[in-house]
Amino acid sequence: MALNYFFFCIFLFCALLISFSEADDILGCNGFIKSNIEINFTKVEIKLMTKQGTLKDQTECAPNNGYYFLPLYDKGEYVLKVC
Repeated sequence: MALNYFFFCIFLFCALLISFSEADDILGCNGFIKSNIEINFTKVEIKLMTKQGTLKDQTECAPNNGYYFLPLYDKGEYVLKVC
């Protein structure tokens, strides 16, 4: 009986913790690199640039399907460069 009460208390604590936690949405730019010819995705880089040409962030593609994700910390207009 005490063990059931213990598990119930743990479950209740976890449920309350989840219900009171807040998660801000992560803004970002993501997508897939597509090509008509076969390319090696391990050599592809995606660069996030400001309109003035300043590099804000860069990432590599996933080697199996060309997926990329760049988090955006500041709202604004950006340019993506594929290198």
